[in-house]
Amino acid sequence: MAGTSAHAGDPDFPAGPGGGSGPGGSRPGGSGPGGLSPGGLSQGGLSQGGLHPGGAPSWDGLVVNERRGALVAAAAALRAAGVELAASFDHVTALLDGGAWAGPAASAWGIELSRVRSAVAAALDAAALDCAGAAGAEPDRVAPDDSRAVRPAGVAGLPRGGW
Repeated sequence: MAGTSAHAGDPDFPAGPGGGSGPGGSRPGGSGPGGLSPGGLSQGGLSQGGLHPGGAPSWDGLVVNERRGALVAAAAALRAAGVELAASFDHVTALLDGGAWAGPAASAWGIELSRVRSAVAAALDAAALDCAGAAGAEPDRVAPDDSRAVRPAGVAGLPRGGW
């Protein structure tokens, strides 16, 4: 679904494949974008309150599910890495096709380069799909004492905040 979400730009509502309020599909149990149907709300981890009288979700006492946000960010990072990888391999292939190296060894290396490109791209795509699927199975909000409400600890070499 292309378009905008009622929560577009809201950091508490990460958008992306696998669910949420942004583009990328329905949440389990929901029938509309982001799974915002009465069935999706009760199964999506919202409080017992369900809907407010105006039809808005009830977030009473709930906090952002940081695990879901980390999974969405990981999926996006894996997709970005796949794009960069493809560009790098394309550059090397263009140099080989342009005559930078010729002969039987160059042909054999080019075949192996193509095989490795396909294998790595498939692995990155599968990992991104796994992360997006796991994020789609997570509720947007959780109780404050839920382990998913805690921001993951920083990891050396990654940007501050874990992603």
